[in-house]
Amino acid sequence: MKPTRSSRFLLLVLLFLVSFLVRSTMGETLLVKAQDEDEDAADTPAVADDGGDETETDTETDPAAEGDAEGDGDDGDGEEGDDGDEESDETGEEGDAEDDDEGFQVEDLLPGFENTDADNFVKGYILGNPEYYQELYVAPKAVTKFNNLPRFGHSDDFSLLMGDYPDHYYLGLLFVGTLILTIFFFWGIAIGIFKCIGPKHVGFLAGFPFQVEGKKSAAGRVVFSVGAWMMIVSTIFLISLGLPRMQYLSDSIAFTADEIQIVEKEVKYIVTTLLVVSAKTKPIRDELVDFLKRDICPLEPGSDTEDQVRSVGEDTYDAMTDLEDFIEGYLLDVEDGVNTTNTFTSNILAVTDMAQFVGNPVVTAIVFPYFIIPIILLVAVGMGWYDFYSETFYSFVTWLVVPLLVLLTILAFVTATTLVVAIQANADICVSSGAPEDSILGVLNNLDLEDDSGSQSKDDNGPSDNFFYDIMVFYTHQCTKPNPWEFMEGHYADLARGRNILGEFIRSIEDTTLLELSQECGMEYGPIVVLLKSLQDLITILSQTSIRALTLMSCRNVVPLYTAWIYESTCTLAPVSLNLVFMCIVCIAFFGMVCITFRGAYYPIDFYYYDATGRGDKQELYPTDEVGDSGLADTPCNEKVLEEQEDQCIDATEAMEESIEIQIYHDDEEKEYETDDDEQDHEKNFLLDKYGEPMEGPDAAQHSVGTNGSYRGIDRNGDSHAVYSDDDDEMTFHSTFDDEYEYNSAAEEESETFSYVS
Repeated sequence: MKPTRSSRFLLLVLLFLVSFLVRSTMGETLLVKAQDEDEDAADTPAVADDGGDETETDTETDPAAEGDAEGDGDDGDGEEGDDGDEESDETGEEGDAEDDDEGFQVEDLLPGFENTDADNFVKGYILGNPEYYQELYVAPKAVTKFNNLPRFGHSDDFSLLMGDYPDHYYLGLLFVGTLILTIFFFWGIAIGIFKCIGPKHVGFLAGFPFQVEGKKSAAGRVVFSVGAWMMIVSTIFLISLGLPRMQYLSDSIAFTADEIQIVEKEVKYIVTTLLVVSAKTKPIRDELVDFLKRDICPLEPGSDTEDQVRSVGEDTYDAMTDLEDFIEGYLLDVEDGVNTTNTFTSNILAVTDMAQFVGNPVVTAIVFPYFIIPIILLVAVGMGWYDFYSETFYSFVTWLVVPLLVLLTILAFVTATTLVVAIQANADICVSSGAPEDSILGVLNNLDLEDDSGSQSKDDNGPSDNFFYDIMVFYTHQCTKPNPWEFMEGHYADLARGRNILGEFIRSIEDTTLLELSQECGMEYGPIVVLLKSLQDLITILSQTSIRALTLMSCRNVVPLYTAWIYESTCTLAPVSLNLVFMCIVCIAFFGMVCITFRGAYYPIDFYYYDATGRGDKQELYPTDEVGDSGLADTPCNEKVLEEQEDQCIDATEAMEESIEIQIYHDDEEKEYETDDDEQDHEKNFLLDKYGEPMEGPDAAQHSVGTNGSYRGIDRNGDSHAVYSDDDDEMTFHSTFDDEYEYNSAAEEESETFSYVS
């Protein structure tokens, strides 16, 4: 049973995706190496295995044949000729000898391609020397720190994002980003509340200027200036360090995409070549079938010559059938895979073309305001510091620059939140499971791709049933896992067997020369020999194509690309570059909020509102006016002051809850205070002043009540009243009196009423 089309498709798709970088000289190096190794093994006999039948080929090479091989082997492919030329030279068939010298040899393929070495050749070629490509990943400090950010009980395993419970991962991932947005959100709410409360309670934090010059105004302006300067410095770092690193990362991705397209072109060439070979082998196979159906030797049916030729011809037909099945089973899926990969890489190139961070007008238009806006604010605060006022300039700053600063700060916070989530996820891929390849393995497992490396293919010469999983594990673990390319051994063994059988078939016909064979059997063999030599040329093309395919799949070619892409770019360059950009943007956002909070500091002292004439004449913040009861001019600031005073008066009136009346009874000699229980009248002397303190001297007479100079005292804090009598008797009681009071007097028979209210 043949391999499934899906497994074959996955084989080639993986080949396209993992071979990101194809070194242009690799193929030539391998060819030279193959030629050098085959020169050392030129005298090694090759044994063709035909289903258990062993046929010895090319076991002897005499000096004459070696001379012919060396003389005729300079064809650019390192061909040294065929040993069958010895017998061709003896018969005088020089033309046939030259053709045979240019025929297919094992050296046309790869070293060790004879059947005696075919079982180990692919394994040795694919794996190579691990010292040349295996690397150890060392995580930068930035990756470790971002991976160690708090998750509050949630996992840092990135593979869970593709599993059944992705929320167990992304809830922890979003914490830091949410924290940044929360800080920004509540900071913005606080600024809005300060604005609503007004300058009476929060002063300049409400966006109003300082009223007097002093340490407070100087400190506010210093903080505002430092915030603006730090925005400029952070923007400079972003432009000079962050964006160039991001540009380098983008260029690396673009370079990788370009190299992927080189691989696509290489694979398309291989596919086209195999399709051409397949198309050309079909008529050859059909003619070979017709040849085998006829009597190969009509004059001597059943002879040893006929049996030998028929046996070899049937073996050749079987090999050609296997080759055709192999090509037809793979190439349609290969072609689809190439087209899909080409679409993918084209999209990547389109993105990288847009993601240009240096010299891109769009990026410049976004970053430039972060540099120019703080400069304008510094000019404004400098003008305010030196009492230089311009109506036009401050209107421009107030109504355009500050709102633009708010928008830029919001954009910076949103960008910082996105970056911190991306960096944290990137760090999780690299170190959460120990190494990047372990995270990749976890993702594959959560995608329902189970480990099937030990399974047997439905076809002995095909990949495992879960080949995509096996090939990913093989390359991401730097070829330390079971080799999924072992099935290729069978294909190359078949190709080697077909090559040897075909060579023997041609030599068998030419052993006695075509003329003698035709005379002996009574049949013309020239056309079939030409046909088989054409097949020999096609197999030569197939061998060269095989070199290119194996070059793409070798560990020494793929693994360095994986380590460069994952270890260096994804897990080193990307997090470090993004971290630098993140820190710059966070600083810009933070100091932008500082400037917004202290925005009142850039105004001049007492220079906030200008007159309605538009002349820009300076005007005091709280001007006075003799007209009107308030003594204040009709200005927005004075209106605010009057509103605040009115609110305070209303609050004071509402706070008044009680008043106290004290009855004073008179006679000719003394003033008496009557208690509530009416049990006893006490003669008291009262002392009263404006603040409720005891009074002595002439001032006391101003508040005398009655004829004997008795007075009542009120504590200044309004919490208690002290009543003094001539005999030092004292009574204390509580009320809600405050410093201010009203004095009312009314004669009711022989008493006076004093009403003290807040």
